[in-house]
Amino acid sequence: MPFDMTMMLALAILIKMSNSNIISLHRRPSAMEANKMREIRERLGMTQQEFGLRLANVSQAAISQMENGQTRITKAMAEAAHTMLERHLQQQSKLAS
Repeated sequence: MPFDMTMMLALAILIKMSNSNIISLHRRPSAMEANKMREIRERLGMTQQEFGLRLANVSQAAISQMENGQTRITKAMAEAAHTMLERHLQQQSKLAS
């Protein structure tokens, strides 16, 4: 598979997100961390309801609370969100090839 611009963009996004320590596992999320959860959801083109159902079968209200920094983003939620984004980016890369 050729290494094209789409793949480079996907890798840059993932590296930026991992370097910014986007989701803390031990404390309540800061506004920036919660913002990253919203950024992932929006990048996937999903509503809060769709994202919650696909992420971990949680309600729209739960996603809203995470995105607004009102509730802690668990390790499982963070990993699931990253996995969803990675798969989405891989699919986009395949379509672009």
